[in-house]
Amino acid sequence: MKEKKHLGGYVAGGDIWTWFPGLWTWFVKEFKIKSVLDVGCGEGHSLKYFLDLGCDVLGVEGSSQAIKDSVISDKIVKHDFCDGPYTPEKNLI
Repeated sequence: MKEKKHLGGYVAGGDIWTWFPGLWTWFVKEFKIKSVLDVGCGEGHSLKYFLDLGCDVLGVEGSSQAIKDSVISDKIVKHDFCDGPYTPEKNLI
């Protein structure tokens, strides 16, 4: 299935320019972060990092290929916001 053109931001292997583990670790510890919602999460590398820090995570991704290639596909839902809003099945606290 061919993806819609507006969903063309997926970078196979992850986008190194969005990888900031030192900052994320500090944020989680400093602000006692318990959950992370990542919209446009791609393969979920950032989500996996937050999951490993003990956070409850959920990714929302429009690209089927990104989800197929994901490192944590069970934590990602497929959704295109052009089709309407997304309401998670549970509240992340």
